[in-house]
Amino acid sequence: MSIIIQSVNLDFIRINAKQKMGMVFVQSKYELVPDGTIPCKISNEFRSSQNDLISKAFQIRAEEMSARNLPVPFILFPELSIPINDPDGLANLSHQLQEADGDIVFIGGLEGLSNQEINDLCDKYPPTDNNFLPQYNAGMYVNVCLIAIKAAGGEICWYYQAKLRPAPREQDFDMAQGKTVLYFKYANLSFICQICFDQIAADEVESLNSNILGQLNDLQVGNLDFIFIPQFNDQPNHNSMKNSRQFLLNYDKRGLNSSLTTIVNINKASDSQESTEYGRSGLHYKSNRWYVSKDTV
Repeated sequence: MSIIIQSVNLDFIRINAKQKMGMVFVQSKYELVPDGTIPCKISNEFRSSQNDLISKAFQIRAEEMSARNLPVPFILFPELSIPINDPDGLANLSHQLQEADGDIVFIGGLEGLSNQEINDLCDKYPPTDNNFLPQYNAGMYVNVCLIAIKAAGGEICWYYQAKLRPAPREQDFDMAQGKTVLYFKYANLSFICQICFDQIAADEVESLNSNILGQLNDLQVGNLDFIFIPQFNDQPNHNSMKNSRQFLLNYDKRGLNSSLTTIVNINKASDSQESTEYGRSGLHYKSNRWYVSKDTV
């Protein structure tokens, strides 16, 4: 199945990927449980606390912006981490976005959704344009990454991207497979999202990475500033993730040069004490991505 790249114009915000900025990473401990045909609902024990973390993340953002006198435009949650009812995490998110100052990009995974739930969600929090309704094949449930963007003083723009390929633990549950990757862009910022297994999955005879970057290359996009990867992975230390990172950071063709790309892993908290974990939350980039003054080290 071929993947379609959909471009999203972000000329209404003023985030500059070349300038110093902050990001709020939410790394919480939560559990997923089956609910009917959906294998990945947030368990009752963690639903309220996951919703509360949305408010906490915005509080941390405001405090850091004040203390450091820097923009903090990104708030990042892991895969399958946001409840959609009992409580409604998007209602809380909508309130926090409306109250917050400055440009904001919120990226996070919604808990597993039935087809009816994702339809209801898109009615309640509709995408800016019907062309950006989530696209996916038939299946029993959908794994969706939410991208909510608000310019300073502006309205909230809602975007949804369905996971492209099921991870091994999802393959027995008939996950609906996504068809599109959203490419967000304007003069000073560009990014895409890959949901967990999508960063290492194969697409017939080639990797999804080859497919996606090849299409971006054909579109002559130039640079790709960020690749955000929300994950739910207790044991992220896999060579496949390391190999994916090396491929993504060394893609260099005429239409796309990834030498200035930053890979942003966003994973749940883990009790693992392994010293090197390629899929841990954090930033991965080549040495020439940012200049760091010795005075700030």
